[in-house]
Amino acid sequence: MRPPAAYGGYWTALAQRDLSEYNELRFNLRTEGPVPPMEFGIRNIEGKEAKTFIAPYAQAPGEDGWREVRVPLLALNGLENLTSPPLDVLFVAVSNAYRSGKATVWVDDIRFEHTVCAKVKVADFELPSAGSASHSTYQNGAAAISASLMLDAAAEAEADNTVCRISYGGTIGRDFGMQGGFSYCAWQHNLNGIDAREFKHLTLRIRGEKGGETPNIYLIDCVKRIPVRAKEMPAISRNWQKIELPLAHYAEQGIDLSHLDAVSIVFEWNEQSGTVYVDDIELRM
Repeated sequence: MRPPAAYGGYWTALAQRDLSEYNELRFNLRTEGPVPPMEFGIRNIEGKEAKTFIAPYAQAPGEDGWREVRVPLLALNGLENLTSPPLDVLFVAVSNAYRSGKATVWVDDIRFEHTVCAKVKVADFELPSAGSASHSTYQNGAAAISASLMLDAAAEAEADNTVCRISYGGTIGRDFGMQGGFSYCAWQHNLNGIDAREFKHLTLRIRGEKGGETPNIYLIDCVKRIPVRAKEMPAISRNWQKIELPLAHYAEQGIDLSHLDAVSIVFEWNEQSGTVYVDDIELRM
């Protein structure tokens, strides 16, 4: 995997199998050490792929060295549904782009199942695919915003934990009229049409550089965007905290939970500037 464009893997035909009755892929995995940066994915007959990294869904190894991997199909990033167009290939892939390196792994007993799914990871920012392809920033008027992935600098942080830094400022909250527009800015993470109806909360970890930051958090479907206001959430501090956003709040105001397009952290209405750090966005029961 040393050449820049190197990639490889294993694939098997799905022969246009209908997966609508299943919500989880399971298989057994044995490695010589930690789970390397490997992706599991599905490709349809048009060549479009949905994929996610294996490591977040791998359980601890047993005494025989084998570990079970349970990947919710909702976690696959790239296809709006898994029924149309028909599915062609299931694959496990490694590449230089994801620093797969050199390793030997054993894979066994691949199967699709229907189980109760307690959570789906939206983003943990630990690998390159959690970068620019999945999230973006935008602004209006004279607001400014930037975002990048970085090692967590919090005092209690694990040495290799990566988080998303979002810095914002300018003249947020000021209205420059019809030509200049109202000033606001936002960071947005794609949800790719995920069906969240079986879940109760969207959760994320967040901390502020100074504390007291006041973003509003929106869910967006193909038609509407609805917020939970900062005043409706716990106050942001300089320490990491988990915020639980009730999906019922969004649904009651018209968001279609069966097809979510994005989650957006928006800085608006009041003059403000600062930095927040975000990690571990998940859908949970």
